[in-house]
Amino acid sequence: MGGVQVPTSSWLFEAMAIQNDVLLDDESGTEVHFDDPGTVTALENWTQLQEDGIHPSGNVDWGTAPTDFANGDTAVLWHTTGSLTQINESADFDFGVAPLPAQEQPGAPTGGGNLYIMEDISEEEQEAAVELTRYLSSPEIQADWTVQSGYVPPQQEAWDEEVLADYSEEFPQVEALQEASQDAYREYAPYRRSEIVSTLDSALESALDGSASSEDALTGAQESSDELLEEYR
Repeated sequence: MGGVQVPTSSWLFEAMAIQNDVLLDDESGTEVHFDDPGTVTALENWTQLQEDGIHPSGNVDWGTAPTDFANGDTAVLWHTTGSLTQINESADFDFGVAPLPAQEQPGAPTGGGNLYIMEDISEEEQEAAVELTRYLSSPEIQADWTVQSGYVPPQQEAWDEEVLADYSEEFPQVEALQEASQDAYREYAPYRRSEIVSTLDSALESALDGSASSEDALTGAQESSDELLEEYR
């Protein structure tokens, strides 16, 4: 199954680009940097793992990779911290957790979801939404959420909550989440994001299955994304 598995995901690839000192978009949301030399090098590094026999050939499935690791079918796994609790409960061996490796610099994109309070709802519904938001974002709930899932709590105060402090003593590997969060970057979010993510995912699949070179795949993704973003420039 390979010594290391990296699921084919533009989110994980974004980490590789950041580590190569490239952000995949600019803050305006109208430009992407898929054909930047640093981005191309990041993908070439990934495909080189395949050529060296360290990474499986072809594409690695996001959903099955944690199970492969827990079953001992791969020695190293790149994945979301949200799989950490699942892996800890499934694996019957000791394992370590560490921030993602760096090339030019350390870094990882953030993930997760957002809570919105809509304007065009009743005052009563808005107040209820505010109450729910405060509850879900409280240190207590964030700490429990981290224990139950492995996701990084957005609030630093969550680490002081008893449930997470006790969990850290029992499972010290979770402390790597704090270390990694020190080098967190925003997740790329251009206009037409869902379409552009699909475009980049397809490019990665082409490079990893050998049907296109890293440079050609990313050049194509850049051109397609530029067409989607043209109306916002």
